Amino acid sequence: MKAKTLLPVLLAGVLLASVCPAQQPVRTIYRPWRLFWGDTTAYMEANWGRNTSPVYPEGRPLKEFFKEFEIPITAVRFRLYDRVICAISLYVIPYKQLMALPEEQRRKYVIRVQVPLDYAFAAAKYEEQIPELKNRDRKETVSIFLPWKPSYAEILGDITYVYVVG
Repeated sequence: MKAKTLLPVLLAGVLLASVCPAQQPVRTIYRPWRLFWGDTTAYMEANWGRNTSPVYPEGRPLKEFFKEFEIPITAVRFRLYDRVICAISLYVIPYKQLMALPEEQRRKYVIRVQVPLDYAFAAAKYEEQIPELKNRDRKETVSIFLPWKPSYAEILGDITYVYVVG
């Protein structure tokens, strides 16, 4: 009698464990752009999406991201509060098109680079190389959109980040 009730309970437990979100696989190997047949969203989600975040729970330097990322970055947004850069958003849509889109549509083309609080960094360190960041009188969060320059990859390469696909 006990075996008849134990078997269904055991099967239900196995079924629940196999579909539980916590059991979904985490990316450990980078999947190249050519495997996605031009699907930008699938490429970004597979390599830098929510399911991949546990691979680097402490974050990683941006220079590693720039080495792997195969889609041209065309624009960047810096979120600053006072003299601190809190986040960087990298866009894969041309700057002029990006500026014409409403905010909610911009999310389709972004990789947000969240800077953990303990790694927040001073904008002053980058003001020489990125003059648009010079504004020392910020008293609220400010977003600065700029067209991407290849030199930014070198300038920002040592920043430790945690990534989130928009």
